[in-house]
Amino acid sequence: MADNNQQLDKPLLPAQKEFNVILDVLKVPLRTDGSNQKLPPHRGWTGGCLLELQYPDLVPVNVNQPPDPLGFCDVEENGLFITVENQGDADAPRSVTRVTFSPDVFVDLPTDPIDAGHHIRVGPFDIPEEQLDESGSFEFQIKVDANDQVVESNKENNIASGKCVGGEQ
Repeated sequence: MADNNQQLDKPLLPAQKEFNVILDVLKVPLRTDGSNQKLPPHRGWTGGCLLELQYPDLVPVNVNQPPDPLGFCDVEENGLFITVENQGDADAPRSVTRVTFSPDVFVDLPTDPIDAGHHIRVGPFDIPEEQLDESGSFEFQIKVDANDQVVESNKENNIASGKCVGGEQ
């Protein structure tokens, strides 16, 4: 049987020893030989097994196929509406949806919790008169989970650009 208590030239640091770290519901073994793999945030090691973790994934919904900026234009008399979908595997808690009309003009609205695989319509977002061009058209940017408060499987798809053309809403 090998002696695990051999003398070394330098003492081992705690991080160099094999031990378990508990993070939320993950149990991740750290190995002294450097064989740990870098995993995406929605996966984790537990007991030597790779687990698929479930997270929400919030996205603004574009109704046009193929998608284009006009696909986000959902305007009624009282303002702009944004449809937010949770395309993830877990329910999303309450968050904030932001519509930005120019660098210093934006509107934030609370977004109710969204079950996995479902969507909700958020609004109305007031459209500032000064953002309309002479034909009544305007451009905007959407950011779901604007305050980054939801742990998601993908944050890269939270932003989209939209456009509404005057007279076509």
